[in-house]
Amino acid sequence: KRLFSESMHSESLLRNFDLLEQEGMDTPNTPYGKGQDLHSMLDTILKSYRSVESTGFFWDLRYKNQTYESLHFVLFCPFIKCDCVKADKLCGHYTSRGVGVKQLCRYCCCPAEQTDNPKFDSDKKNQATIQELTWNSNVAVLKSMSQQFLDNAFYRIRFGSHNRSGIHGACPTDILHGLLIGIFKYVVLLFLSQLGTKSKARSDFLALAALYGTLLHRQSDRDKPKTQFESGIDAGKHMAKEYPGIILVILTVLRSTSGRQIVLSRNEFTEEDVKQWVELLETLLMWHAWLASDNISKSDALKAENKHRYIMYLIRRTAPRDDNGMGWKIFKYHAITHYSTDIINFGVPSIYDTESEESHHKGSKQAAELTQKIKHTFDKQISARLRETHVLDLAMEEMTTGRAPFDYLSKETSSVVQTNPPYERRNVLWGQRFTLSLDTSSRPILVSSGRKKLKDKAVVIELSFLHFLDDLNDKLAPYSGCPLSIRTAYTDVSGTIYRASPSFRDLPWQDWVKVDWGEKYGPLPCHIWGFVDLSFLPQVNDTSFEPGFHAIVESWRQLPSSSRGGHRSTELYTNIEKEVRGLQRKDGIDYVAGRQYYLVDVQSFVEPIIVVPDRGGPPNSFLWLERRRYWRGDFSAWLNTEDEEWNHHT
Repeated sequence: KRLFSESMHSESLLRNFDLLEQEGMDTPNTPYGKGQDLHSMLDTILKSYRSVESTGFFWDLRYKNQTYESLHFVLFCPFIKCDCVKADKLCGHYTSRGVGVKQLCRYCCCPAEQTDNPKFDSDKKNQATIQELTWNSNVAVLKSMSQQFLDNAFYRIRFGSHNRSGIHGACPTDILHGLLIGIFKYVVLLFLSQLGTKSKARSDFLALAALYGTLLHRQSDRDKPKTQFESGIDAGKHMAKEYPGIILVILTVLRSTSGRQIVLSRNEFTEEDVKQWVELLETLLMWHAWLASDNISKSDALKAENKHRYIMYLIRRTAPRDDNGMGWKIFKYHAITHYSTDIINFGVPSIYDTESEESHHKGSKQAAELTQKIKHTFDKQISARLRETHVLDLAMEEMTTGRAPFDYLSKETSSVVQTNPPYERRNVLWGQRFTLSLDTSSRPILVSSGRKKLKDKAVVIELSFLHFLDDLNDKLAPYSGCPLSIRTAYTDVSGTIYRASPSFRDLPWQDWVKVDWGEKYGPLPCHIWGFVDLSFLPQVNDTSFEPGFHAIVESWRQLPSSSRGGHRSTELYTNIEKEVRGLQRKDGIDYVAGRQYYLVDVQSFVEPIIVVPDRGGPPNSFLWLERRRYWRGDFSAWLNTEDEEWNHHT
């Protein structure tokens, strides 16, 4: 703009080329490098903040209906929330990750050749040292530290006094960029590369992964990562938050009998390799759940220092990157050694994670959808829609909570006006209704009595289940006076939905639940087949059933011993078998000869669980996935254990 203005061109006289006094002026004979331009701009932006930081400010703080007048706020910068590239620029560190870079880490002075060594320790970078080198124009030493020769704008900002690193220790590695689209992404790509690019094993594995992704998606327990991907786990561009789900799908396939056979068909894999991959993937999932915790004890954070290095060892042992350029000599791998320190200094990772900041554009995108999409009014209309949305949010806040910005210093918060009574949750049976009927040969069938296109249409279902319903119908006939009907969905008082549909959107959806069978058996996993309403039964009857909602379920038979022996605390999947009346072998394949059904009161439901069939295993074998809410606890317990392999390695 300045060059054009000084050219004396006639168009340069237009108002849109007006310049500030120093705008576009080159600093003559500047000794600093090209990174100085950014820090010069930041220095100007931070000028007003520095003045407030030096003196503080007074504020009437409103807290818990009490006003603290003239409270003196003394400011300091605890940390800066940003991704890895931006953090390097703010620290004045080289953004290049090539072979010639001496130090890849902005935290410490670790040499590049030791970046992939979990056991290596190095001194933290000191702001005063780097600042003195800059003042003395010692470019050679700065280059050996991979630091740019510049006057860092943040050297004049006050950071925490817990260390002497300043800005170099105040840019924690965020989970979104450092772990999810860093380590997790590399691990997924390395596993798929070991399956080959166009091998039959890869195509079979991906087909099985798509099947298990759908099975994991259709579960009553919704607290799990996304597992269903339209283009598969190896195609398209995945978002960072999708990688835990991809790892869970790969883990599920590896734990299945067919998946293990597919992988072992490749010469690159042995039984020990599969075991190591299962251990790594389970550890990564529990680690991520622990890092995403709302609170982490300081003792756990301190113990995690050594465990993080063991995780680095597991990654390097199981998924080597020897053929990929720098290998594991990358910053995101080395940054794992600093995770524990970041947690102790700044709190749980969700505090400095950038996921919320990456979502700030969603409001603008939604506002853009509400415009006329005319070029010359597009920006103006987006601004108007954003302003209207903000005003509506403030209005809803005032209407629902009674809080308003202009009442900030009021002594009492206005009471909330309840326009509607609070909703009281209760147990509800709903979904598609099927009625027991007879076909032309007097055999029992289930007939849909719901939507018009499904009405009076018989569904294909297990014959043993129909016989169980027929026997149950005979027991209830003296009290009901009509054919037995079953429902396909049940919602409990907590809002959890359990489904048992033979054709939910053209596919079966039958959830699993943990049922409390009393003192003798305790809670056991059960497979739901349907729900019946027995509210019509009198309190005293001859059926041994109590009035209320009941579920038809299959129960388990046994829990085989863990395939990983003493590592039960790090295993997410457990093999279980259904209780059946017998197995029958035909043409070399085992079949379930008869199923065992039970009628249980829905009040005995403990919690939803995730169970998928063990493809390729016995016909009554399944894989039981531990609920995600317990993963962080498993990882915390693992922090207190010793790993013989790691101790021997170190």
